[in-house]
Amino acid sequence: MSCLLRIQESSHDFTDTEKKIADYIVVEKSHVINYSVQELAKKTNTSPAAVVRFSKKIGYKGYMNLKVDLAQDIKNDRVKTDNIVREDDEISVLIQKAKNSSLDTLDKTYQLLDEDLLLHAILTMRHAKRIFLLGIGGSAIVCYDLHQKLLRVNVDSRFEMDYHVQLAALNHITKDDVCIAISYSGDTEEIVYALKYAKEQGAKTIGITRFGKTPIQKYLNIALQIPHTEKEYRLGSILSRFSFLAVTDLLYYGVVQESLDRRIETIVKTRELTKGLHKN
Repeated sequence: MSCLLRIQESSHDFTDTEKKIADYIVVEKSHVINYSVQELAKKTNTSPAAVVRFSKKIGYKGYMNLKVDLAQDIKNDRVKTDNIVREDDEISVLIQKAKNSSLDTLDKTYQLLDEDLLLHAILTMRHAKRIFLLGIGGSAIVCYDLHQKLLRVNVDSRFEMDYHVQLAALNHITKDDVCIAISYSGDTEEIVYALKYAKEQGAKTIGITRFGKTPIQKYLNIALQIPHTEKEYRLGSILSRFSFLAVTDLLYYGVVQESLDRRIETIVKTRELTKGLHKN
């Protein structure tokens, strides 16, 4: 298992000191592989003994073993970056590369998912009076996908592609509602601002964001994390979209699972309504 995945799987058992070490490794991994145990301790304001204990806690014999795996993670990511698209690629090669990168991303996404947090998010959505969605740019497309699915099963979902309309809608949010924010970077100013407001109104907050410590987490009741991919893949928010859709689909399935017969009946009614459009 990769070093970064080991960190993610153990993250909920970390002490404050271990969290500092983990967050630094994730963000500065390309530098960490060149640091001695003393240097990493100094960078994280901890101690060499704390770094060694951290290494053992996530399953390594020592810090050196951690660095070996971390270096392999970086190497694997660079190979994917270098080979993702080349001018002389045949279409068959592009297809295979797209397939490999998407499957790899989905595999990492499912490995990183915390089942307890996912269930908590689903239950929170089930009990909410209304669900407000926040997202801009590529994240807005994911929000819209979840929004229209929820509407089809009679869930009161609120979303608009225009950010300022999203913000205006939050004027009506209450403690009985839930606000779901989607942001890969986790530091988009507009999303942080809106999420802060929603939390101040007493609404439950759920965020889907990249692995690691991000500003958005300060205002989240539940943080669902996806793989840190976009620094490696620079051709657009393609791979993070796969991760986002995988997580939002799971949230949707979880909501539909409750009162399944009633939900299916609503879907059938919606289908009949749209069929009627073509008869006129």
